[in-house]
Amino acid sequence: MCSDPLETMCSDPLEIATTARAMYSSNVITKGLLIVSSLVLASAALAASFTQSGLAVYYPGRFDSATRFTAAHRTLPKGTWVRVTHRRTGRSVTVKINDRGPWDNKARIIDLSRTAAVQLGIISEGVAPVTLEVIKR
Repeated sequence: MCSDPLETMCSDPLEIATTARAMYSSNVITKGLLIVSSLVLASAALAASFTQSGLAVYYPGRFDSATRFTAAHRTLPKGTWVRVTHRRTGRSVTVKINDRGPWDNKARIIDLSRTAAVQLGIISEGVAPVTLEVIKR
């Protein structure tokens, strides 16, 4: 059981909801608010715990006004920040999802901007094995 449901080390959504329910079961908070709070905490944990492994490629895609470290993903909401880690080298880069794709190959899970690909060190490879981890939605 997590000591504090807001700790980043508490990544299991059911454990967070159970802890929140146990901590806030006093009469001070109504049952409806407790349920909503538990659902919000569980949703946040689910969002932060998304990981995916596959191949990354780079493309001359859209830049964002805030950053040149951008990427395209098929399903993650635009605006999501993702840590992309090269599985062979351990190098990582944080990118903002601002486009959709890749569409040409199911094994390819993310298209990186050239700027992000350079930092990750995949320009010479073209295609690289990576793991994605959602940092912030």
